[in-house]
Amino acid sequence: MLDTVTGPYNAAGEWCLVSSHLSKSQLPKAKETLAFLVEANETFSFLRPQYEEATRPATVEDIKSEMQVLIGSRANGGVGDVRIFGRMLGEDVGAAQPPVGALEKACNTLRRTHVHMPAIAEVLGQIRVEQKMLEAWGYMASKLPERIERLRDLIEKTEADLARSGDRVPLPEAAE
Repeated sequence: MLDTVTGPYNAAGEWCLVSSHLSKSQLPKAKETLAFLVEANETFSFLRPQYEEATRPATVEDIKSEMQVLIGSRANGGVGDVRIFGRMLGEDVGAAQPPVGALEKACNTLRRTHVHMPAIAEVLGQIRVEQKMLEAWGYMASKLPERIERLRDLIEKTEADLARSGDRVPLPEAAE
């Protein structure tokens, strides 16, 4: 979902940060973007409990469980001593203190994309990637209400300016 929202979120930000008003031709797209962002905000609100759970720190049990699945999902782990590898992997992941959602997503991704057992550095790298995605999602979700309000204000100001000048406000194009 983050990928879907990023474009409209950034467009709204550009309009709100760079402009004191929109051009007549920008208005339909701005209204379409506003409607999309309002819907995205409702979805983010609905998903908030899952986000809170995903960002809680992973417990020792979470880490142990995910590492067992990651290592055990390989028919041939390709590591020298599985016990030593498993212990070191668990310790290194524990030291990174990842959020549980990043840990789970990283392990799922690695299980599905690696033919052989990934190295500890690859596991830690994938956890960092997933943690950054969670952080980006949280940041965007926290800023979305403000961005919606600013875009709404900008649209209203532009419509008022157009009405005062006697110019018609264009209707959004119909979806085909």
